[in-house]
Amino acid sequence: VPLLEDSADKKYGTREDYKEYKKSVSVLIPFPPSVFRGLPGFVKAALFLEFPMYSRCMGADNQQRLDNGETGGSGMSA
Repeated sequence: VPLLEDSADKKYGTREDYKEYKKSVSVLIPFPPSVFRGLPGFVKAALFLEFPMYSRCMGADNQQRLDNGETGGSGMSA
């Protein structure tokens, strides 16, 4: 899965609809995207194991965050 995710992030990482898709889909546990999207970050971390260390970088916008020492967040923001 990481190889596919890296490939998709490089190809679509700058698209807003792709970023929204990643925010609304649980990686490990299947859950309705419409409900998952509205959950707070701590609930996603506690119940769905959506930790920042598992986040992948997407395109140039997250490269700047990494350069500044921040963690990229594809699934942690509410």
